[in-house]
Amino acid sequence: AELWSKLNNISISPNEINCEGCRNDGVKTYFCDKLCQIRSCAIENKMNTCGSCAKLEKCDKVSMVIGNNKEALKNLKG
Repeated sequence: AELWSKLNNISISPNEINCEGCRNDGVKTYFCDKLCQIRSCAIENKMNTCGSCAKLEKCDKVSMVIGNNKEALKNLKG
């Protein structure tokens, strides 16, 4: 939350960073459509998620997520 606050120049608390993913009906951050670069990109490109994007594996927006979580790429495509 501290890093996200710094990166987005706003105050974000730890309970506000919960997100169960774009495909799930579960918890989302209240600002995901505006501050989440990945979500914003998918919306801009008229996709429900970035999982179907041809540029996914080389995308700068998801590179940190994919690099830090071995299951992320599989989940995004899933």
